[in-house]
Amino acid sequence: MGYSLMFLWIILPVTTFVVSIVIGKNDFWEKGKWAFTLFFGVMYMLAEYGTFKMANNIAFDKLNAPDWGMIVGGAIISAIGMLIGSLFNKKRNKTFNGGANMSKFRTVVAVIIMILCGVAGLFLGATLNNAIGGGILGVLISGIACIIYVLDNQDKK
Repeated sequence: MGYSLMFLWIILPVTTFVVSIVIGKNDFWEKGKWAFTLFFGVMYMLAEYGTFKMANNIAFDKLNAPDWGMIVGGAIISAIGMLIGSLFNKKRNKTFNGGANMSKFRTVVAVIIMILCGVAGLFLGATLNNAIGGGILGVLISGIACIIYVLDNQDKK
C-alpha cells in the first residue's frame, strides 16, 4: 500500500513535472507540446483508475466512475513544468533581453508564485476546515506582494 501511495502521489507527479520541463526546454512539437498537458492529465487519472478503482470494481462487482478531477491535477502539474521548460528555452535562446520580454517573464513568474501560494493556502486552510478561504488568502497575499515588488522596481529596467 505504501508503494502505491508513494508512486501515485510522489513519483508520478514528479516524473510528469520533469518530463514536461524537458519537453518545454527542448521545444518538442513547437506549439503542439501544450496538447500534451491534457495527455499527461488523462494518464494521471488513468493511473489511479486502473489500479485502486479497478481493483474495487472487480472485488465488489460494480462499476465506479473515474475521478475526472484528477485530469485537471495532472494537466496543471504538466503545464507548470512545460512553462518552466519553455522559459528555460527562451532564456537559452537569448530572447529575454529586457524590456517587454522581461516584463512578460516577470508576469509569468508572478502568476506561478500566486498559483503556488494558492495551493499552499488551500492545504493550510484545509487543516483549519476552510480550504477555499485559505487558497483565496494565499493568492491575495502573494498578489499584493507581487504588486508591491513591481511598484518598487518600476524604474529599474
